[in-house]
Amino acid sequence: MSEKEQLEFVEFDNPEEYLDTAKELSEYIESLSLTNDQNDKLIDLMLKHNRVARRDAFRQGIEFMLDTASIKSVEDENSTGENITRIN
Repeated sequence: MSEKEQLEFVEFDNPEEYLDTAKELSEYIESLSLTNDQNDKLIDLMLKHNRVARRDAFRQGIEFMLDTASIKSVEDENSTGENITRIN
């Protein structure tokens, strides 16, 4: 079973590939000659970047879905003369 990450009100499943690459990254960072402070800073920056990327991808997905639904609504209205909103 995959681990989950909570991002505000959304919960993401972390597929095996995500967990595998996180482990690979962790092992590589561990092999670098970093002080504990440098290591902690690098990890914090990477986690922050990951959160921002996931939140932005989610936002873009929602905007795409809403735009697609809006286009579909206009197409339905144009073809029938009625205002029908349909989200597939």
